Amino acid sequence: MPYRIHGFRNGRAYHVVNKGRDGRRIFNSEADYEKFAKMVSVYSVGRVRVEAFALVWNHFHFLLRQREHGGVQEFMKVLQMQYSRSFEKGSGLFKGCFWAEEIQNSTHYYRVLDYILRNPVKHKLGMLGLDGVSGSTALKDNGIDV
Repeated sequence: MPYRIHGFRNGRAYHVVNKGRDGRRIFNSEADYEKFAKMVSVYSVGRVRVEAFALVWNHFHFLLRQREHGGVQEFMKVLQMQYSRSFEKGSGLFKGCFWAEEIQNSTHYYRVLDYILRNPVKHKLGMLGLDGVSGSTALKDNGIDV
């Protein structure tokens, strides 16, 4: 799977991930999670549709659908840059750019969606959401009975 995709396509869904540099925490408090989630809602407008996300103390996952040319790259660049600036001065917070994988079909989509929504439970840490909605609502919104 590619580390970074060149040529994201409008209307296509992508699983996007990044981690803290050298395994460091990127979320230290509930306020950090809330700040990041608010930035997601602000910086995604017009660029991408955030279909699901999971925030864990040292990494995050997104299921994004690109809305405009360059939307995924611009969203991730601005989000990571602005969060890093608000979080700590100096060295970079994140491990490189980000990792992304294009969703190939509906089976792949639902497998990634399930993985993202269960990721905070797996780690017993963090929070998850879909435009500020709980994980079970996210599942229902995507046609999965819970």
